[in-house]
Amino acid sequence: DLDHTAYFAAPAFKHGFTTSGASVNSVTKNLIYQVSNVTSSATAGSLTSHVTALNLGGADDNLPFADGVITGVTLDSKTDTLYITTKAIVGTAATHAGIYAYDITTGDVSTVWSESVSSDSQALNDMTYITVDPTTGDYFVSDGLHAANPGIYTGNVGSSAAPTELYADSSSPDSGAFTEGLALGNVRRAMDQAL
Repeated sequence: DLDHTAYFAAPAFKHGFTTSGASVNSVTKNLIYQVSNVTSSATAGSLTSHVTALNLGGADDNLPFADGVITGVTLDSKTDTLYITTKAIVGTAATHAGIYAYDITTGDVSTVWSESVSSDSQALNDMTYITVDPTTGDYFVSDGLHAANPGIYTGNVGSSAAPTELYADSSSPDSGAFTEGLALGNVRRAMDQAL
């Protein structure tokens, strides 16, 4: 029975209203948790004592709120690096959307790519799913329904350049469809088998 470690994002928000009735949002948590001892024989509730928050560099181990609200996380098991996507929430301290790297070995957090977002600029502001090719370092990220140009974007974890669009949701044959999940297969193996 293999012993695995799992990671999950756990942001939290508080919604409220001012005395004049205006909506006010605030980010209260921006965490990623590590769950150890994950096995196929684990039972419901048996892993609660194996959950710890990763220290993402901000107060109380949070990813600093200004870096955006965590929306997705993926593991590059070749480099033991978590890649984290965030989005800005206009009207809160979360003023950036970005992709960040967390080195599991050292605990260091670095910025792969980030942009300041205002109510006028919503480019790549709804990134939710990310996957990384461990061989090339290329990442693929979906920018969802609330983005100016929803679709699938790509970049490289070794470059701070903005991701480029691979696929626009507007080109979908299914009117009104938007990217809601993302997985990366081994294209080279499939091509080799076809030959």
